[in-house]
Amino acid sequence: MPKLLVIHPEKCTACRACELACSMKHHNEFNLSRSRIQVNIFLEEAVYIPATCTQCDHCLSIDGDPECVKFCTPKALEYLDEDTEVRMRQMATALKLRETYAEVVA
Repeated sequence: MPKLLVIHPEKCTACRACELACSMKHHNEFNLSRSRIQVNIFLEEAVYIPATCTQCDHCLSIDGDPECVKFCTPKALEYLDEDTEVRMRQMATALKLRETYAEVVA
């Protein structure tokens, strides 16, 4: 069964461990700029929104959890089997993110 990376922005603490784990896995170095996941930080609003690379499915085609999920201690990232419930939760999160982002940049 296909899997999805599910993001829970309300749980993100902007620790950026996911970014470090990703860059180490893919480039063998701790380098935030080389990570395939980026945490967008809006300090004034205290909003942290992780965003993943959408250009490839490298991490989504592996067995087990991707490195970003393994090192996300607040559990803001999950790697779940794709089913209707998970897809609906992901869509709800995307809508919430869009609303939050619109409020932040307005």
